[in-house]
Amino acid sequence: MVKNTKGIQDLSDRYENLNNLLTRYSTLNTLIKLSADPSAVSGAINNLNAGATGLLKEKTNSPAYQAVSLALNAAVGLWNTIGYAVMCGNGNGTGGGPGSVIFNNEPGQGSTQITCNRYEATGLGKSMSIDEFKKLNEAYQIIQQALKKQSGFPELGGQGTSVNVEYKYECKQSST
Repeated sequence: MVKNTKGIQDLSDRYENLNNLLTRYSTLNTLIKLSADPSAVSGAINNLNAGATGLLKEKTNSPAYQAVSLALNAAVGLWNTIGYAVMCGNGNGTGGGPGSVIFNNEPGQGSTQITCNRYEATGLGKSMSIDEFKKLNEAYQIIQQALKKQSGFPELGGQGTSVNVEYKYECKQSST
């Protein structure tokens, strides 16, 4: 019959902790020696530079590019899905107003335009103001044009890449 198993277990745990500390000490010593070696430091810097270049200057193998591209495509997809149902207008809450704005090249219901002509107050759970809708429209147009004209977005490290975007609005006055 074995007695004092608690003491044996405690000794085993302490031995395992000591072994882990010695392993960490050995690793730290190796890293300290490598930090004094100029070629090892240069190699580490080159590896970091290569990784950063891969993130910024590639399209197909860059996780950063893929993440940005997926996010922007998801935003366009969401707007294509719900854009036609967004209500927008002057938002003065009087039941009438100075007119409306038609936004072209939008995912309208059965068309490619959305008319902002609602007069109720704007805010949470209500219509979107024309100014707010204009900001969304411009962002949507920029993303759409970049996707269409450049076969996707340029790599993230690209310099001097530009996209020309044309916004088309039609403002109508009412005679009240």
